[in-house]
Amino acid sequence: MNIKIILSILAIAGIIAISGCVQQTILSTGGLDTRMSFDPPQVFSSRASTLYIDIENTDDFDYNNLSVDVFSTGSLIISEDCRKSFGTIKPNEIKHLECKLTAPSASALPENTQTETVYARVRFSKRLSGIQNIDMINEEEYTREIQTGRYATKPSSYTYQDSYLQARVSFSSTPPLIERPGSVSYMYIDITDIGSGFISSITQSNFNIVEVQNRGVVSCDVQNTLVPVKGLYPRISCELRLPSQINYINDYTTIINIDYDYELRKSATLTIVR
Repeated sequence: MNIKIILSILAIAGIIAISGCVQQTILSTGGLDTRMSFDPPQVFSSRASTLYIDIENTDDFDYNNLSVDVFSTGSLIISEDCRKSFGTIKPNEIKHLECKLTAPSASALPENTQTETVYARVRFSKRLSGIQNIDMINEEEYTREIQTGRYATKPSSYTYQDSYLQARVSFSSTPPLIERPGSVSYMYIDITDIGSGFISSITQSNFNIVEVQNRGVVSCDVQNTLVPVKGLYPRISCELRLPSQINYINDYTTIINIDYDYELRKSATLTIVR
């Protein structure tokens, strides 16, 4: 990951180091805004109306593998293939799809006026990233800092989220983590689906942690496929080890990356008059 991307994440996340803080939450508030409408909104039997679907990216990041398809039309007849793949949608970009749907004949309508609801799927791929600092100290340096009054704790948990996914990072003890002989420190990652759609499983191929200083501090075990239950994924545990010959690591930078696929569903209604 190059320096421009790292700086972009830092700027958007607004990470502020506050000594002694219990928790920090870093948000990305944008998302995909999908709008569906019929023109005209009311038709007579055997007449057609045009369905318009607009998808706008209100986020600060790209969304990849964007596609949309109409999958449920009730008694309406699709006169053409109402689906499209767009690839990447960039920030502030709008993608557009339209297709015609025809009302059934008068003899097929059980009532003089009825309403049909049409549903569409919007699928995309996205990455949630968080820059996570890790502080570790050995017991000798910890005692020295306590005696000199320089010892200060760091936040014990961090939350990174966009409009669909949340990752909460916590530690086995309050940082800086004190490494003592025979002890092991851990970083925990709890991932939750916070959107209103359907999310993919997480595997080793779409979860990774980049250690910027590359000292081999973090070791995570994500061998199995993680499947969410009621929106919550199984916890990821990462063992943390202070490198030999180092007394204190201050602000050891890691980048947590979670790639995921998501599906949103939207609807629009059309009134049919016999």
